[in-house]
This record gives sequence, structure tokens and C-alpha cells, in this order.
Amino acid sequence: MDFYICVLAFACLFQFPVQAIFDGRYAVGVMQTRPKNNTQSIKDYCEAMLYCEFDDLMVYPEGTLNDLNSATYVPDPADNVTPYKNKTYENNEVMRAISEATAANYVYVVINLYERVNCTNRTTNCPPRGYFIYNTNVAFNRSGAVIARYRKYNLNGERGVDAPKTAELVTFTTDFNITFGLFTGWDILFRSPAADLVREKKVKNIIFPNSWRGELPFLTGVQLQTGWSYSMDVNLLAPGVNKPSSGYSGTGIYKRRNYSFTCMNDREKDFVLMTKLALNESRSFPAESTVKGELNLGEDPTIRSSAGVKLDMNAAWYQSNVCHGDFCCDFTLEYTALDIPNPNNYTYRAVAFRGRRKFGENVEREVAYCAVVLCTNGNCAKKPGNGIYPIHFKHMRVEAQFEGKDTLQMPTVLSWDNLDRENFLLISQYLFSFDSKKVRANTSTAYIERNYIFENAVTFGIYSISYS
Repeated sequence: MDFYICVLAFACLFQFPVQAIFDGRYAVGVMQTRPKNNTQSIKDYCEAMLYCEFDDLMVYPEGTLNDLNSATYVPDPADNVTPYKNKTYENNEVMRAISEATAANYVYVVINLYERVNCTNRTTNCPPRGYFIYNTNVAFNRSGAVIARYRKYNLNGERGVDAPKTAELVTFTTDFNITFGLFTGWDILFRSPAADLVREKKVKNIIFPNSWRGELPFLTGVQLQTGWSYSMDVNLLAPGVNKPSSGYSGTGIYKRRNYSFTCMNDREKDFVLMTKLALNESRSFPAESTVKGELNLGEDPTIRSSAGVKLDMNAAWYQSNVCHGDFCCDFTLEYTALDIPNPNNYTYRAVAFRGRRKFGENVEREVAYCAVVLCTNGNCAKKPGNGIYPIHFKHMRVEAQFEGKDTLQMPTVLSWDNLDRENFLLISQYLFSFDSKKVRANTSTAYIERNYIFENAVTFGIYSISYS
């Protein structure tokens, strides 16, 4: 599988590459960038289409194209409007420019922007300002016409932004016969629209513009994207915002349970991940993917209240269960403890937790997890530093039974790069096996297992979210 990184210059030029799919694959580019002024963002978006010209599909992250003050009108896809050809959009800088660049480069494009929808007092719940503002994904075809529009349903403290009345299940189909579903950012934690696109509409290809602030040890951006894609068994295209000083980073291309191509960056730099995906590709084992970034990550608020057992450095085997109340996790671990200096006081703990937690400002969900986590000076949600880890794992197996009518179990795996721990973070679909299945109406079982040496483990386990 061929992968490329396109590091961008700054120009907005057009050319007319003719795309064709002769080898049973389609080319995709996924951009990581950060919010800028509208004019600069438009130029950078256009430049990405030009310099990454082999693509059939380009996708862009959440909240990086315009701001609330420049929220813009988006046509109904049913009207088949091509904004750059329509006089209605002569003064609509964003829609006109992106539509024209899309047609000029003969590529499908998905952007995220702030959309303005005028309303009146007669309209139900019309704000006093006289219009709604939505966080909206917009898809264009190769001719620059708007073919899909999804308004984000699950907001996270997004002041000034409105939620639509219902969560729409939005899809579009390309000329290479792939149907894509759309959702945004915080939606990934909810049943609708994210899980419903897969479970109800049987969509196997998802475009996920996001602005995600990661937290250790379970929910860094790429770690969550990997787990969700793997558990749902879907292709996930996830363009992300890059503001590492605030903990925002993580962009990836995830091919079901086969492989991932991801990056987290410690510098505010624009780039595009590019690869070709097979139109019909059989499964294979999950492969590792390299990610870098020195990020200001958050900490999981539940980790300090979880139940845990510290692994004995004088032993070579741990087989037992760890319980948090009546929720129990079974661990089978074989490892080698190294007789080396340990200035950071690294230890490993087998942890279990089930309970409610807050996501963002006003969202609560029940979560459960079973995992082996690295702790630094007793803190199991702190980014590791330098030094060789005191344990090399030879075999790891974690399993549990999860109660709840509507839950999602995901693998969660995180490793710190053994080459340069100051600057590089390695988040991988390591060679592991994972499965989750419902055994009764309100009960699921899940396990994750690895039979290969794991030298720099930060997290290895199962993370479960309740949709109820």
C-alpha cells in the first residue's frame, strides 16, 4: 500500500488533471490544518487540491474554513446547485471558491464550515438574531455541485452554534461507486448519527471532519479513531485540526481492520495524508502506523478513581481479575522486568472502571474500561518522558463482560516511540486480535490479545461507551 505526505506551500492555482480509476483503487487525501482567516484558509484549501492532484477525493477538518461572523448559505443538495456558476453566490466567497477549485481539479471534496440559515419569528425556536448557525459538512462532486449537506447534531459547548432538530443520516455516492456517510467531531461518541450510519444504513465508508482535544490514557484523537474504525469495521477518513499547544491533533486514514495511516504533529503545520484505497479489498491483519507529536494532552478524569493492581516487578506473570464494584476485568499477562535505572518511577497497573463521566461541558455517558496502563510517578494519565520502560510484555490478554443494552466496545492501544520519546508518539494498530459480541439482550463480551513483544506500552485494553 502506497502512502504519501504532501507538505503544503501557499498558493491558489488551478489545473485540470483527468482522474480515472484503472487499477481498482481510488485516491484520497486527508488534510490536517488549523483555523486561520477566511482568505488564507481558502487559499490553503485550494492549494491542497492542486499539489495533491492525484486525488479522487479530498477531505478537510472541522472548523478551519470560516468563522461564526462569516457563516454562509449552503444550498439544498436536492437543488443540484453549482455555486461558482450561480449568480446567487457571486458574493459568497467560501462556497464559490471551493466549488470552482473542486471543478478545476476534477475531484470530490468534503469541507466543514459554519452555515447560516435565515428564519422568522413564525419559525419554531428561531433565535432572536433571526437566523440559525450550523456546524455543517458539505460535499461537492467533480463538477463543483453540492451533493450532500450534514448539520452537526451533537455539539460540545459550541457557543453561538445551533443543533438541528434531528440527527440526519447523510450519505453520498461517487462515480467510483463508493457510498460515504458524514458526521462531525463529537458525534463519534453517540449512537446517532455515527453508529446508526453503520448499523442501520450499512455504510462502510465514513468521512469524519473533527477538532479533537485528546486525553490520556484512552482518548487521544488517533487512538479513538483507530478503535472506532476497528470496532465498526469501516473505512474512516478523519481530517483533524492541528493545534498541538492546546492538545488538538490527529489525522488519519483507517482501512477497516487492515491498516491505518495516521499522524499527530507537534508543530502547527499543514499537510495532507494521501493514499489509494481498494474498491474491494479483503481483510488482513492490522498493521502499525506511526504518529508524531509532543502535545499538551488532557487527562481522563476517571483514572484516579479506577480500581487497579500494580504489576509486581519481581514476577513474570500476572493472571487475575480486577474489579470496580461488580464490574470485573480478567487479565493474563506475561512479561519480563528489566533491571535498569527507573528515574521516572515507571510502573504498570491493570485497571478497571465502570461509571459515568463528563465529556466536554455538558455531555455525560457511562463508560467502562479494562486496560494495562503506564504510570509515571503514580500518575496513569501523564505523558511519558525519557527512559527505558521497566517491562517488556510477551503476551497480553484482557477480557470482560459489559452490561448495557446499547454499548460499543473498542480496542485501545497506545505506545511511546522507542527512538525519541521527547518528540514522537507512536499510536498503532499493533498486531493484536480483538472481538466483541452480544451474548444476551443486555450483555456483551469483548477481548483483546497480543502475542508479540510490546516494549513501550502506554495503554492496552478495551474501552466501552454506553449509548443509552
